[in-house]
Amino acid sequence: MESHSRPKAWLRGFSLHLWLGFLVCAFVSHAATIPSSVLVWGQELNGPIAPPAVTDGHTIAIAAADQTLMALLDDGSVVCWGNNSYGQTNVPAAALHDIVAISAGYTHCLALTSGGRVIAWGDNSYAQGSVPVTAESGVIQISAGHSQSLALKSDGSVVAWGNNSAGQSKAPADAQSGIIGISAGGMHSLAVNKTGVVIAWGDPTFKQTAVPTNAKSKVVAIAAGGYHSLALKSDGTVVVWGHLGDLPTPSGRFSTIAAGTYSY
Repeated sequence: MESHSRPKAWLRGFSLHLWLGFLVCAFVSHAATIPSSVLVWGQELNGPIAPPAVTDGHTIAIAAADQTLMALLDDGSVVCWGNNSYGQTNVPAAALHDIVAISAGYTHCLALTSGGRVIAWGDNSYAQGSVPVTAESGVIQISAGHSQSLALKSDGSVVAWGNNSAGQSKAPADAQSGIIGISAGGMHSLAVNKTGVVIAWGDPTFKQTAVPTNAKSKVVAIAAGGYHSLALKSDGTVVVWGHLGDLPTPSGRFSTIAAGTYSY
């Protein structure tokens, strides 16, 4: 869902994606020190969830999906483990160096090079792993959804590809300029522009694309879940809408948000 330069302070945090299937949780331990180690817990299905030894003391970012986990190491390489039904743990040679960001989808993976090129592998049933020419340069952020992929370019435009059965891979006109953040969900996609307005497209079944008024200003981060959407505002409050929108929103002030299939 996100992309940043490898040495930046954001690496003290974590990237977490939870999708359909078994529940996987992972985080970078001793996060104030870079690099660090990965801890994983949850149900093991169709592949090991224990992180490879190479990740110990060398991990600077992580991403977790349905049954696949990813780690970005301090040498710019990517390691994947877990379910390999679609080849999603077979990291291509191009993702073994110079990588600055990673994102895990349902059965496919994305990586971003320092030169702004997107690399994809794993399931390509909906062409979610077939990177278009427009995402081969100038990309600054990536996000892998259930079966779609998003890339944010340096000019503020969004490139989307993959499954478009609900329109989730057809970025609207207002997502073609001034965008600063992207997030791909189950069957919908989100973007936030530099004025803090959330833009949503794709499956509207649970009103996950019906952006509420309080998510149309001062939003600084977004997270698309399986059937719901989240927005983090500049004052630290969180807005939730869609399938889980009727649940009580946690009170307090927050600095990071993440969305799973049925959780946030």
